[in-house]
Amino acid sequence: MKKYRFLSALLIVVLLLLLLTACQTASTDDDKLLASTPSSSSSVTPPSYSTRPSTSTPATSTPATTFDPNSGYLWLHMENIGVGWEEYNLSDCVVGYLYWLDKEMHEVTLLLAEPITMHSKDGAYIYYVKEAEPTKVYRMLFTDQTQHELVYESTYGNITYIEVASDLKDLLQFVADEKKFIVYDMVSGESSVLMEQYYINCAWMYGTGDGVTWSEIIEFEGKHTENDSPYTIYVYNRVTGALELGDK
Repeated sequence: MKKYRFLSALLIVVLLLLLLTACQTASTDDDKLLASTPSSSSSVTPPSYSTRPSTSTPATSTPATTFDPNSGYLWLHMENIGVGWEEYNLSDCVVGYLYWLDKEMHEVTLLLAEPITMHSKDGAYIYYVKEAEPTKVYRMLFTDQTQHELVYESTYGNITYIEVASDLKDLLQFVADEKKFIVYDMVSGESSVLMEQYYINCAWMYGTGDGVTWSEIIEFEGKHTENDSPYTIYVYNRVTGALELGDK
């Protein structure tokens, strides 16, 4: 009887040892699993997004076209005007836009995709007046058509003609409201009204040869009185006020 009791006790001890070993093994496995799983309160380094593709469209610019100033012509496209330019295909040109016509290749290149009313080229710049802003003169680099700047805003009225003479490079000459001839010194920032007439279609003044001294003579096409022809050429002395007919 004692023998059976001893075996029963031994069997119970063995079972308890087996159960204890199993529990320790499970505990060890759980610890390994927890150790491999990041805690929500632990410090986790976020992934770098430096190589993430951008969802925005990158800004692009059209490369400026470089021209030799002597290799072609500026062309302000006007409706139903193209006589004498049959070698150029102007069918796709937009009225009011500014183009470059290549002499040799007869290519037509768009320079300014915005309606303008007039332009004048001198040296590195093309001066122009926008149809939507008739009191302002802008200019763009001839060799880089992406570069534009406001040069002058008229306080005399709408600008109806502009000119930059090659021998007076820093002098913007313009007509305001078809009546006043004005010069604007682009260096000093000063403007002066040099002449007023009944009607001025266009007017211009040259230098005396040194590049800075203004001539006394202003030539203009227009009307001195109401009954004159609007296509009459006059010579006006801005110092004496004398007016006479010019060469047609």
